Amino acid sequence: MKRWIPAAACLLSCLAAIAPAAALQRTYIATGGSQWVVTRADSGPAPHIAVLYDNGLQSPLHPMCTELARRGFVTWCALSNPQLTDTGDWMQVALEIQAAIEYLRRQPGIDTIVLYGHSGGGAAASFYEAVAENGTAYCQDPRKLSRCSDALAHLPRADAVLFPDAHPGMDVMSLRGLNPSLIADGKRMRVDPALDPFSAHNGFNAAGHSHYSPAFRQRYYAAQAAEMRRLVERALRIEAAMAAGRLSNPADEEIVIPGFGIATHLDELDPNIALTMSTVRPERVLRNDGSIAVQPIHSVWTGQSPFLHFSENLVEPAAAFLAMRAVHARDSMSQIDWCSANADTVCNSWHIHVPVLFIASGASDFIADEERMYDGSPSPDKQFIVVEGALHTGAPCVPCATYPGQYSNSMRNLFDYITHWINERFPVRHGASAAARTAADQSVPSWRSKNLTTMR
Repeated sequence: MKRWIPAAACLLSCLAAIAPAAALQRTYIATGGSQWVVTRADSGPAPHIAVLYDNGLQSPLHPMCTELARRGFVTWCALSNPQLTDTGDWMQVALEIQAAIEYLRRQPGIDTIVLYGHSGGGAAASFYEAVAENGTAYCQDPRKLSRCSDALAHLPRADAVLFPDAHPGMDVMSLRGLNPSLIADGKRMRVDPALDPFSAHNGFNAAGHSHYSPAFRQRYYAAQAAEMRRLVERALRIEAAMAAGRLSNPADEEIVIPGFGIATHLDELDPNIALTMSTVRPERVLRNDGSIAVQPIHSVWTGQSPFLHFSENLVEPAAAFLAMRAVHARDSMSQIDWCSANADTVCNSWHIHVPVLFIASGASDFIADEERMYDGSPSPDKQFIVVEGALHTGAPCVPCATYPGQYSNSMRNLFDYITHWINERFPVRHGASAAARTAADQSVPSWRSKNLTTMR
């Protein structure tokens, strides 16, 4: 899945731009067959809260790994897992998280573990916690297109889950990444002009914002779902043939998706699409000055990106496709059977009862999906907020600003808010000094003094 590659490409520059000057202590720990980069401040009180990030596909060059460590937590960021990338073994991510949690539960002083579900990590964290809370009956539900094994029985629970600009799931991102205008014609590929997202006749604008009509979007979303159904049916036939021993040619076991990638997400080209870019009602927005307002929210994303035309032909085994990309749907936006896939962040989040924070980026395209997760969450302690002007990584969207510095504090606001949210729920236990909370709490914006447990 290529949706988060642009984010990964800018992480080093983002870190260089926003990380404050402070010494960090970094170690590497191998546990349960996986490797983690463990980071904490090398001075101050020992952390009692660990924050884990694992999306199975991306190296730990993520702002969270540094920013939350500077704010008094110990962060665990998983290294890339070639096994998942190559085989689509979605269970492996849960086993990695399980091994890390079991290791941390044995460490003196660590009393709280928080899962960090940014981007594709939202699918990983939500899947883990949903299974941990509900057992393998959840991931073995007959509705699922790919089911887990009993190896995931008795997973230890986390204490909370964060969803900073989490996407709706590996499955839904794959659905929205299909290009239904590409039609195989023998060994050649032809383009259906009625569905071509790069046709000016359909609303494409190579020089700026595209504007797709409601009629075209409806046709396009339905055609993406139809293509997904075709791929799912093929993958299921392959699985049945393999189980019966009827396949001998490895090439016959592969799923081929032409023109797959971010370029086929219409909302990346047309930022006016409310189905992903807007809340359905007024919600809380964390402004650049640290204040909070309640208002209708629409992404300030400009639709300008060097990655908009990034796409490729994707080839992978049927088992990997069913585990990570397959989903039942009638269209690619809202008529989705969210719970037909284990890699679906939306459905997984609806089965989590520990405290959860849904925090969308105001210059990204997951605002509506995060609100949908929040609405369906059964947690008695849940919040939803949007960080004004933040890109997918949390960094400020400079091209989105109408004046210099309009969103300059987005990264700091994101991690300050997360820090406060965690510390308010999990203060130092057993009579330990209040100084162990974090150095960041010594200078707090006005909103931090509020009790946010019952706020939206």
